[in-house]
Amino acid sequence: MFLNNNRRNFKFLFGFSKNLEENFLFARKGELLNVLENILTYNGSMVSLKSGVSTRADKVTIEGQEWFLKSYRISSFWKKILFPFRCPLPLKAALNAYQISQAGFNVILPVAGWLTSAHFPSGIYGGLLFPYVKDFEKLPDIWKRALGDRRLMESLISSIFTLFCRLHEAGIYIRDTKANNFLVLPGKEPVLFDLDVVRFFKGSVPHRLQRKNYLVLKRTLVRKGIPDRWLEEWFKR
Repeated sequence: MFLNNNRRNFKFLFGFSKNLEENFLFARKGELLNVLENILTYNGSMVSLKSGVSTRADKVTIEGQEWFLKSYRISSFWKKILFPFRCPLPLKAALNAYQISQAGFNVILPVAGWLTSAHFPSGIYGGLLFPYVKDFEKLPDIWKRALGDRRLMESLISSIFTLFCRLHEAGIYIRDTKANNFLVLPGKEPVLFDLDVVRFFKGSVPHRLQRKNYLVLKRTLVRKGIPDRWLEEWFKR
């Protein structure tokens, strides 16, 4: 019942589907089903970008095309128990991304996704496929350059602040607002990514949650080595 319900929701969201023995694939276009199937059967090269307790991120190259693959795993015994009764995170993240996009924000949208009934022993139960955005590779150098250029740093942070204001006014609360979760380039509007946990409000986002977004962002900026005097000045505004 669990897989059947979520398969229907995935198919409604993406449009195209394909059932394999243990994997259920969904995509925005029919040809993307074949791309995802090839990736899941380990065709093409894969480079691990990040591996955590509950997610894994890989850069995949197949037939000369680069993709970003995010996989979700069951991270604890209790989550394993509750797993059949909850909406899976890949589906939630995809729904969040499309809903925020419809509200007028720049979002990197998933183009395909999958669920599997064979989530042991790896714990991975599904995931999402995104186009690979090379601009993300520029971010470390941009933040490093901004450490020596106060105007550039202020411009980057100001663009994220402006985005926060728009999101909060629209009633959209994104829990994970680490600096690296935004594609922020000089002179451009930030692009949203990694939308696993989002809450939507009828009015504006409550003040305490707005403050949380800024505190999370500030902590990550501190780790980037940005001078405290700059941060104190900007975050007081």
